[in-house]
Amino acid sequence: MIVQKKRIKQVDRMLMAFQRATLDLSKNSFAPDPFRYCDYDYRLNETLEELCAQLKEHEYRPQKAENFDLPKGKYAIRPGVIVDVLDLTIINRLLEDFIFKLDAELPAGVTAYRLRTDKKLGFKVDREHVYYVMSRAKRERIKIEQSWYDLWAVFKEELIKDLKDDKFKFVARTDISTYFEDINHYILSDILKQKVKGQSGNINLITEIYRSWAVRDPSRVRQPRGLPQGSNTSGILSNFYLEIVDSYLEEERKKGKIKWYRYCDDIYVLCKSELRATAILLKIGRLLRMLGLKQNSQKTEPITAQKALSEIHNSIADNLKEIMDESRKKKIDVKELKQRFKSNFRNISRLKLVSKKHETALFTAYTAASVLNIDILKQRVGKDFLHFPTRAKNICKYARQFINSKPVYRRMAIFLTQRERLLLYNFQLAHLVSVFRNVKKIDLHVAREIWSIVNEKERHWYVKEQSICTLSFLGRGFLTKNRIIALLNVKNHAFIRRASLSLVPICCNREDSIKMLQHIARELDVRVARMSNFILTLIDVEEPAIRYIQKFEPMNSIYVGDQFWILRYLCLNQSQNVKKRLSQLLRRLRKEFRTNQIVCEEIEIMDTILGPFPNIKRKPPKRRVRKYITKQNIQNAEPSKELEFAKK
Repeated sequence: MIVQKKRIKQVDRMLMAFQRATLDLSKNSFAPDPFRYCDYDYRLNETLEELCAQLKEHEYRPQKAENFDLPKGKYAIRPGVIVDVLDLTIINRLLEDFIFKLDAELPAGVTAYRLRTDKKLGFKVDREHVYYVMSRAKRERIKIEQSWYDLWAVFKEELIKDLKDDKFKFVARTDISTYFEDINHYILSDILKQKVKGQSGNINLITEIYRSWAVRDPSRVRQPRGLPQGSNTSGILSNFYLEIVDSYLEEERKKGKIKWYRYCDDIYVLCKSELRATAILLKIGRLLRMLGLKQNSQKTEPITAQKALSEIHNSIADNLKEIMDESRKKKIDVKELKQRFKSNFRNISRLKLVSKKHETALFTAYTAASVLNIDILKQRVGKDFLHFPTRAKNICKYARQFINSKPVYRRMAIFLTQRERLLLYNFQLAHLVSVFRNVKKIDLHVAREIWSIVNEKERHWYVKEQSICTLSFLGRGFLTKNRIIALLNVKNHAFIRRASLSLVPICCNREDSIKMLQHIARELDVRVARMSNFILTLIDVEEPAIRYIQKFEPMNSIYVGDQFWILRYLCLNQSQNVKKRLSQLLRRLRKEFRTNQIVCEEIEIMDTILGPFPNIKRKPPKRRVRKYITKQNIQNAEPSKELEFAKK
């Protein structure tokens, strides 16, 4: 349990909650922000102080979440939402006051979304006040939840160990249909209030935020149910919704009759007889009905321990995960790991029909191939992208790494055509356009297709936002000033206008860009005005400009493709120190991305904007003269103090 210290200010607590919220959305959200929440760097301390004041005066009002439908299987959809990062910040801040105590009371059978137990975790932040979005490595150190990757491995290991024991012959297996969508807010609120005293105000506000995110009916009335997936806070709270089920199973376990495990909505109860397994399934069904939930009939049945073991044990996926874990270690033989990967992948590639079990192994192979930089999957990227729409994020991450190979580029470019993209979900198309931020040559055909996506009226705004971010990388020579002004029209969605600000320096000089940004910065819409003011600080202030120059120094191709538009604005900064640091960065970028035609051409344009800048003359290193031991050197050498002391 994290010990809270009074000397930590409320603004610092809110800052840590904000860092956790941005990390949560960047890693787990189905629709992560392509601009990485950089606009929140503008006066973040004032924003957080205002949130603290609103909480203190009970004046905070949550934002309405944006709907974004997600694929379910190949032909169905399920509801999804894009939540506001400040609302999620409030939830993280309020949960910090009581959630660690509740998590400590959960039974050991609950394995998903458990919290970390480091006592210094909650306050492990740099001592200086960093009122901006920290690096991902620093945000990983202050997150409160354990990694799902580790928790799933523990769940499988313990379950398989008990299944191999001869004590339990049968398993009562069940799954809950649409678990997160059917969680009732009022029931969840009552459960939390019963378990924690004195936190009714915080729990009511958390419930109100989730109600504002809930799906609305055709009459636009909010439904009192549903937690958005893609957020760890939803998973943490969902652990307590099944309290009556966990209490019943824990009582049976203490009697020595069963042993049980629950990973989110998947429940496995190990029993000694088939009758006991059947009775437990019926009892769980009655308890779930009291909570407004229902069992998945296709996944609910008593099975033998051997059958359960064969379903859970996935040797190919386990081997691939082991390869990934070894690849992170130092002093490894990469060739041996690649050979092991290829031998495991052959077992998947030979299958004509991919089952659910082999689907998990296949996309574990995609992740492992990205880590090891193996292009063995490039021939099947297009086929898998169309056949597995729910896995579009994983496939596009791999395809972006090898987009400059002909098979991947051709197939992904075909999906952009108007005829092919009619078969794609918005979720697929949003991640597809992000792949082309790593191309090395400008293809006007691809740029035109992406521009046509931006102009489609029926497309979701998030797809257009991702498309505009891609055009900010490869739109030089295609975009015009009139097209950019049309995107900045007030009639467009606020996030489309926010993204369009990244295109301004492509077609406008410094004076026109500043004039346009100053006009937009005075607007009432906070989302657009915040981005405009952030860009103006990059142009006018030295400190944030140097900080963003430092972010490019690791030379990450993904970051350069996503945030390349920032470099164009940094060229407009008149500070000599910024120009000096930026010219050094551009030299390194030209050397690192010398085969990338787009980056090299953009750097040449930036060099002309910066103007002539004196080269940095470094002092040549001193040449070390090696002294050989000779009789003359020994005679001329001065006696050391140790030698004199030894003689005495």
